[in-house]
Amino acid sequence: MADVPGTMPEKGEVAAPAFLSGGGDMGERIRGFDWSAHPFGPPATWPAALRTALSICLHSSFPTAIYWGPELRLLYNDAWAPIPADRHPWALGRQGMEVWADIWDVVGPQFDAVLRTGEGFSAYDQMLAMERNGVPRETYWNYSFTPIVDDDGAVLGVLNQGHETTAKVLTARDNRAEVERMREMVEQAPAAIALLTGQRHVITVANPAYRTLVGGREVLGKTVADALPEVVEQGFIDLLDAVRGTGVAHRATGASVWLDGADGARNEHRLDFVYQPVKDAAGNVIAIFVEATDVTDRFAAEAALRESEERLHHALGASNSVGVWDWDVKADRVHADERFARHYGVDPERAAAGQPIRAFMRNFHPDDIARVSGEINAALASGDLYSSDYRLRRPDGSWMWVNAQGRAVHDADGRAERFLGVSFDITDRKLAEEELRRTRDDRDFVFELAERMRAIGDPDDIMQAAVETLGQRLGADRVGFFRYVGAGEIEFGAGWTTSAVKPLEGRMPVATLGGWVNEHLEAGELLVTDDSRADPNWRDTVFPKIGMAAGVGVPMRRWDRLEGGLYVHQAEPRKWTSEEIGLIEEVAQLSWDAMGRAEAVAELRLRNESLREEVEERTAERDRIWDVSQDLLLVSDTAGVWLAVNPALTTMLGWEPEDVIGRTSEWMEHPDDRAATRAEVAQLAIGETTFGFVNRFRARNGGYRTISWTAVTIEDRIYATGRDVTAEEEQRAELARSEQRTRLALSAINGVGTWTYRPDIDLFRCDTNFARLYGVDPTDGARGIPIEGAFRRIEPDDLVRLKALIAKSHNRPGDAQIEYRVIQEDGSVAWVLSRTNTSIGEGGTRVVTGVAVDITEQRRLEETLRQSQKMEAVGQLTGGLAHDFNNMLTGISGALEMMQLRIGQGRASEVPRYIDAAQGAAKRAAALTHRLLAFSRRQTLDPRPVDPGPLITGLEEIIRRAVGPAHDIGIDIHDGVWRTRVDPNQLENALLNLCINARDAMPEGGHIEIVASNQAVEEADARAWEMAPGDYVVLCVADEGSGMSPEVIARAFDPFFTTKPLGEGTGLGLSMIYGFARQSGGAIRIESALGKGTVMRLYLPRHHGADAKGAAEGDAQIIPRPGRGRSVLVVDDEPTVRMLVTEQLAELGYSAIEAADGAGALAILGSQAVIDLLVTDVGLPGGMNGRQVAEAARMVRPELKVLFVTGFAEQSVLADGELPPGMGVMTKPFTMDVLAARIDALVSG
Repeated sequence: MADVPGTMPEKGEVAAPAFLSGGGDMGERIRGFDWSAHPFGPPATWPAALRTALSICLHSSFPTAIYWGPELRLLYNDAWAPIPADRHPWALGRQGMEVWADIWDVVGPQFDAVLRTGEGFSAYDQMLAMERNGVPRETYWNYSFTPIVDDDGAVLGVLNQGHETTAKVLTARDNRAEVERMREMVEQAPAAIALLTGQRHVITVANPAYRTLVGGREVLGKTVADALPEVVEQGFIDLLDAVRGTGVAHRATGASVWLDGADGARNEHRLDFVYQPVKDAAGNVIAIFVEATDVTDRFAAEAALRESEERLHHALGASNSVGVWDWDVKADRVHADERFARHYGVDPERAAAGQPIRAFMRNFHPDDIARVSGEINAALASGDLYSSDYRLRRPDGSWMWVNAQGRAVHDADGRAERFLGVSFDITDRKLAEEELRRTRDDRDFVFELAERMRAIGDPDDIMQAAVETLGQRLGADRVGFFRYVGAGEIEFGAGWTTSAVKPLEGRMPVATLGGWVNEHLEAGELLVTDDSRADPNWRDTVFPKIGMAAGVGVPMRRWDRLEGGLYVHQAEPRKWTSEEIGLIEEVAQLSWDAMGRAEAVAELRLRNESLREEVEERTAERDRIWDVSQDLLLVSDTAGVWLAVNPALTTMLGWEPEDVIGRTSEWMEHPDDRAATRAEVAQLAIGETTFGFVNRFRARNGGYRTISWTAVTIEDRIYATGRDVTAEEEQRAELARSEQRTRLALSAINGVGTWTYRPDIDLFRCDTNFARLYGVDPTDGARGIPIEGAFRRIEPDDLVRLKALIAKSHNRPGDAQIEYRVIQEDGSVAWVLSRTNTSIGEGGTRVVTGVAVDITEQRRLEETLRQSQKMEAVGQLTGGLAHDFNNMLTGISGALEMMQLRIGQGRASEVPRYIDAAQGAAKRAAALTHRLLAFSRRQTLDPRPVDPGPLITGLEEIIRRAVGPAHDIGIDIHDGVWRTRVDPNQLENALLNLCINARDAMPEGGHIEIVASNQAVEEADARAWEMAPGDYVVLCVADEGSGMSPEVIARAFDPFFTTKPLGEGTGLGLSMIYGFARQSGGAIRIESALGKGTVMRLYLPRHHGADAKGAAEGDAQIIPRPGRGRSVLVVDDEPTVRMLVTEQLAELGYSAIEAADGAGALAILGSQAVIDLLVTDVGLPGGMNGRQVAEAARMVRPELKVLFVTGFAEQSVLADGELPPGMGVMTKPFTMDVLAARIDALVSG
């Protein structure tokens, strides 16, 4: 420790002022301290406040210290000296923060507050982590800080008084724990037990027997006087006070206690009870333990016993009494009945005559003799009830427990002269107590094992820990696990053995276990044998041969499937107790669950690794897309400086990447577009998104190309794609010129005019002629007005029909027309035929285009106008598809070119990867085509009766894997859900897509609910939902995600519309589901609001017919077999398809005949040629489609098998949704092996 000025001289060296007189050891040390070199200076100069405070301190018997001055230097008395322990007496005169460095973070701020505010401070049971003997200790204190002030009120120091409460706090903590343990133990006790705390005896514990004794009253938390007022006048409160005051237990036998019953009547009870004081470590009474036995009946029996000795013996014979005894203490002669004598090992005749007490102690357990002797002597001296539990040896050598109760009778001098009593057999009670202890030990064992397994990550280590711990706990010879593996075998896993048996390792056929054992394991039943060699079910099995004399087997099941088991073997016969079997089962299930969790974690780790590899693969694919894309792909900074660009730059504009990297595009931009382009880049720099921005770039050849841009800013980079729309812009300009010509033509033939309408923003635009006829200002008509402004002159009777048509036609794509009257300015009436076309543009925007003409003069223009409208709709859809199909076709053509090049170079080994690339692009194109067909309700469906419940249940695992562990799946299949007739594969795809959309709406995880129910749709709802009224199966997918705005809901089913980030969605998922629902005769509805989640309801019509018989064609995988010389007629107008199909047929051994159209096919079919199968395209040229060819063929060849192939799924093929027997349908594109399988199935069927 560092020194401070001043030294500590020997006691008594220097005389001191009077205020330092006395004070014991510390007074002498302070007087002997050399203060001259200390900051305090000589004591004679100390302030009066310090003198007074120190005098009080030294003469106080309470631990007191003074912290003086701004440095809080320390002075203290003898009572306070033990507090700093080994820092005494060094602490004298030292700074407080130096003495108490280990606790200054706690007391320092408290001192500062007293010095700063002048207010005192006190703490109770404050925890201070003090160092004692160099070791941090947890200590507790009661202390106070009192400011010492001068005459002006200035704080000069702090007076500290306090004492340590560590022992009290820790004892209280232990006592609370002990009370809780007692509470658990007594809850099941048969005796009435209660625990009373505090001076007023509050009932803090009362077991069921106690509550029954007091009539079922609520007593917890109440004082005895409040809970049981009837016992106050009987003196029991005084008795409790005496026990608490003296700390001496009180016992009573047969005491009379009057208690109020549940019926309100007061009844007398005779009780044997004890008031046992509960003391802390210091001997203080902290509670009173009450145990009472209602002996009312016994007391009456004892009264009767005194009247009739015979009745007493009969009563004792009917009870669990061991016998009665009467000890003549002075003569030391114990007289006992026959039963007592036999149990205590004394001849009954000699016992009746009287024997010394030591004769009756021969059968005592050696460990109990000294204790029981002491208890007898105490009872003789006090006259209190004697009650003692001890063990007696039975004639067979086993031990029984007895409870001996009695009381001494004293003579006039207070000396014991007789001691009478009775002994009871309490063996069952003691065994129950032992069982309770064993059960608690088993609980502790299981909890410790669970904690140990929770810390282990490896499944095998978990099982090894389980078998070792269980084997040692049970004293077994062999414990282990096994699993069921393939090919009818079991494999032994983790195991533990003693030297008595050999371990089980490797694999074993399941049949080796024996039929009886396997039958019970499959049924999930526990297997137990105490002696396998004597048990007829076991002795002929393999188990006695492997050293198992006794054993227990626990089957392990997961997902209602037997997967393994736990075995416990003993080398010698053993009687398994129910408790041991229960422990084995519990450990088995605990370890099996722990292993399952560990395996799940390991699987998740593997999946993460697989995901990493998939990311790498997709990154490589993205790089390939960068290289082969025909669209411009570029990366720039937020100032527009190009950082990277793909090779399409050279293809589109002729520039090389080095021409543009490190520069902005201003030098390439058309002068008229430069300002707009700079403004668009500036918007991107602040986080806006660009979609469909069009400008012109100068090519190397001097011309300009028109480019449509889509761009987004991520962090400090702009990522953009540019599509060359030069041809489209030229087409659009030509269309505008065409429209102008149309207007001129309308003007020349008395046409009323043209207009356009955007329902989403209620914007109606019209030309000048239309505006004048309808009373609209031409300027307003060109700029746009609400549609109501165009209704002013329409005949009121016709306006109602017109508005009904608008409500119906403007909300869905298609044409509409209506005739109505317009009242002109001069009052005359003009009949107008209004034709409209509602189309969906890019992004799902609905646009209504209309023309009004004089119906008497303009009919010849109708066809031209209709064609113009169709072309506009086709142009809008083409714009949405061009980009995706260009990429896919580029991938196919590029791969084919590379294959041709590599084959020419002799590098055939590189060809497969280009084949894979081409096939991948073709499959993506096919998937896009199928989505478009689904949206247009033209996809090929294979409808059949479907029960939604099993379909959803079978799909559950796939859905869970698709949405991931962060999303909880709930499934609710209502009772009696109807069947529906749909394509089950399309229904599964629809449900999976809806669940994936729900997942994407909750990126942080959440709950997804899938519900299947029935609903009868009434006429009004059917009209609103655009579906037929009737019975429907309703499949709901609900999430708790971000929800949709009304604008998003309105466009959700539009093709190519998506709210997902660029590259994370095609925009065809919901449109495909919409098409599937419509084509299946149903509908789909959205219920959503921002921030409140989304519910998607898929309505499918109820099916009333019978189940389809047999599996649908193509359900099972068919392995093509050789054609064995059979003949197939192939009809397709596409030579490439014919060539591929015929060559594939030749490979399979079929003879193929080709025809390019229906007429050619019928000529062959009308000949004598052998034809086993007709394979025909549906869309054939020449006026005859494939279905007509098939029908004509069957007229001359009724048994002919027919396979339709189609890329459009015309309704003429499917008719009402089913094909006649012997016919099948396939959708293009398809792989050759699938075609071969379908052909073989038809020919062989």
